[in-house]
Amino acid sequence: FNETRMTSRTVQVIVQGDAPTIESFAVDQERVVIGGDVTLSWQVLGAQELTLEDESGATIDVSAKMVTMDSVVQTISANKSYTLTASNDYGSTSQTVNVIAYEALAITEFIATPELVASGDLTTLQWTIAGNPTALTLVTSDDPTPIDLMGASLATGSLNVTIDAETTYLLTAENAVGDTATATLTVGLLPPEPV
Repeated sequence: FNETRMTSRTVQVIVQGDAPTIESFAVDQERVVIGGDVTLSWQVLGAQELTLEDESGATIDVSAKMVTMDSVVQTISANKSYTLTASNDYGSTSQTVNVIAYEALAITEFIATPELVASGDLTTLQWTIAGNPTALTLVTSDDPTPIDLMGASLATGSLNVTIDAETTYLLTAENAVGDTATATLTVGLLPPEPV
């Protein structure tokens, strides 16, 4: 404007929105026994829609879940990756978490053949261990000193031992991540022969 006139013009500024933000996407345990459950949880800002997929591209239904903050439980049968994608009219963003599935460490068999022997006789201790054992310790209840396994297999092995008295054996297996499993076995003496 000046002393005699005024003129005006208008401009419009369009503010474009932002893509959503995934503040957190986490799994409650990164290692789980095969057949176990994990919980996937998320916190998201500014999203209108969520999609959750595994490493094969299979979609996991989260339509009944809250977009901003919620969780879903999944049963693990093998190593898995999960990708959460949050989207709105202005774009999308994704995050991925990984889960490692492992076989549980377990001593499935620990036997003596025979279980009853005469004093001074041999018996064969046999074991079968699932879950990829990396260390094996065999002791007796009377002596905590480990018995030499003579190079026996950790997963399916055997050892001949001489029995002089009733003996209880304790077998302890350990895997690479420190999980342990134990089993006990008692080898008894035959009653003396009648005279």
